[in-house]
Amino acid sequence: TNPNVVYAAALGAIWRSNPERGLYKTEDGGQNWQLVKFISDKAGFVDVALDPSNPDVVWASSYERVRGPYFLRSGGPGSALWKSTDAGATWTEVKGTGWPETQKGRMNLSIFPGDGRIIYTRWEYVDRNQVSFHHLWVTTPDGARQTVFFGNMRGGTTMIDAKPIPGTQKVLANFSPGHGANEHAGKATVVSGDNGPDDAAAPKTLHKGGNIRDPYPLAEDLFLMARGNQL
Repeated sequence: TNPNVVYAAALGAIWRSNPERGLYKTEDGGQNWQLVKFISDKAGFVDVALDPSNPDVVWASSYERVRGPYFLRSGGPGSALWKSTDAGATWTEVKGTGWPETQKGRMNLSIFPGDGRIIYTRWEYVDRNQVSFHHLWVTTPDGARQTVFFGNMRGGTTMIDAKPIPGTQKVLANFSPGHGANEHAGKATVVSGDNGPDDAAAPKTLHKGGNIRDPYPLAEDLFLMARGNQL
């Protein structure tokens, strides 16, 4: 509701540890920034979302990773889902009540615009086969319930950038092969959870040919997406 208030998730330097990682906030349109959540010099933030009905409720995902010339160690104790109910002044990590306790990697999240109590998350399950299991999860804002929305037994695809489609119970996501293609490119896919997380017929690919990036639903039959330098 206030365009001068912006949150920015900063993952940090690619090849080294650095203390500038974290979640930043400005209240004056970017003139000044404050670090409102810091994890460590190896863990930054990769996603942030606000409750559409209450901007004081903020969700953010932290991600720990170490990259070298010939390796990527993705995930660690710094990877977590966080919630603030006071506009970023204090934070609580989401734990228990169905939320897996395993070590996590990168996480994406999106709040259902029709009901701020419903949140979709996708996270890298680093304690299992990273190629075979990249589920879409859904959770309530208080962390009381979490469940797999799709992909519990459907491996081989990385489901990225999941966003709820306005006016429906469906989700638009990018299905990227294997560990994920460059820039998270893949096939824009609509997923329905009506028949549970293992329904092979649930995902419907929207296009053929080359991969796209950053799919965004405007309505049930209207989507934005990028391919190369085109929209």
